[in-house]
Amino acid sequence: MNKHLPVLITLLTFGSFGVVGDELNLVCKGVVDKIEAAVGTSTTNFNNSATSAITSSVVTKNRQYEASVFINIELEEEKGTLEVPETMRSPNAKLLKTDLYDIEISEEKISARAKFNAFARHKFNIDRRTGDINYSFPDAKFNGNCSKFEEDKKKF
Repeated sequence: MNKHLPVLITLLTFGSFGVVGDELNLVCKGVVDKIEAAVGTSTTNFNNSATSAITSSVVTKNRQYEASVFINIELEEEKGTLEVPETMRSPNAKLLKTDLYDIEISEEKISARAKFNAFARHKFNIDRRTGDINYSFPDAKFNGNCSKFEEDKKKF
C-alpha cells in the first residue's frame, strides 16, 4: 500500500468539507462611551422692563453603558456582517445589522468598516492575540473584548 494514500484521502475528504470557507463568529462585550449634547435656553428680564434676553447653551455629558456586538466573518471570501444593539444606533435607525467592507485580516488583527446609511460610517479593529476591540462610530466609541461563539448554540 502506498504510504501517501492515507494523507491523500484525508486531504480529499476534509478539503471539500469544512476546511475551505471557514467562518468566524464573534461576540464582543464591552462599554460604550457616548457623548450626548442638549441645548438649554433661559430668558432674562432686565429690572421688570419689557426688554429681555434669551440665552442658549449647549451642555454635553458623557454616558457609559454596557453592550454587545456580533461580528460574522467568512475568512476565505473576506466578507461579513456587524450586528449592534438598538442602544448603539440613532433613535430613527431601522437597521441593526449591516455588511462589512474593507476587511483586512492578518495574524495580528482584523479590521473592517461598516456602513448603516449614507452618512454613518463605522470602523473597528480587533487584536487577534488579546481579543480587544476598538470600534468607533459617529458619536461614540465601543471598547471591549471579543470571543468566539457557535451561532447554532444558543445560551438558553
